[in-house]
Amino acid sequence: MKPISYYKTSSVSKPIEDYYITTYYYKEGKLIVVKKSGSLNENFEAPVGCVEENVLDQISYEAHRRLYSQEITNLQQEFKMDLLQKYYSTNHPRATDCFNLAWEFASGDFEEVEYYFEGISRLVIVDDNFGSITFNL
Repeated sequence: MKPISYYKTSSVSKPIEDYYITTYYYKEGKLIVVKKSGSLNENFEAPVGCVEENVLDQISYEAHRRLYSQEITNLQQEFKMDLLQKYYSTNHPRATDCFNLAWEFASGDFEEVEYYFEGISRLVIVDDNFGSITFNL
């Protein structure tokens, strides 16, 4: 199993809506300045007497959000498969149920999920042919 930090680190940055906003400044009906988020100096001050229009690039923002969401889902799935493999539960008929229960108890915190999963998986012991389930209390 990889270090927990691996599963917490996305290669895709978290989408921030403000980064997809372009601000247009108009004075007397004429475009004076166009400011893309992060493109101008932090000390930028809007020109006096201008009308300000903020426009969100919804398509790019949603695409980034979907990409980030997919990356997080892939990391969580990889974590699940690695965890099941670590505890020899990949073919266990209740492995997914044990994982889901651990995930719910831990609220998605990877360290806690592993802690709960280890405890839950120790309780459920199945014989070689996955016949009867017994509890080791």
